[in-house]
Amino acid sequence: MQDWIDETGCTEFHELARYARNERFDDWYDVIATQSTVFLNAYIRSKRHGGDHNE
Repeated sequence: MQDWIDETGCTEFHELARYARNERFDDWYDVIATQSTVFLNAYIRSKRHGGDHNE
């Protein structure tokens, strides 16, 4: 998921959730919908606010 975030330039959690629901339902969506996603939220937020200097 982190690679997808980097590759697509995702800056909003809802973009990841929508992609997971539509394209990766069998593996990603359960993680997004039922497990703690604190790390992914923080990662996306940091890209949005601080940019990504190591792409």
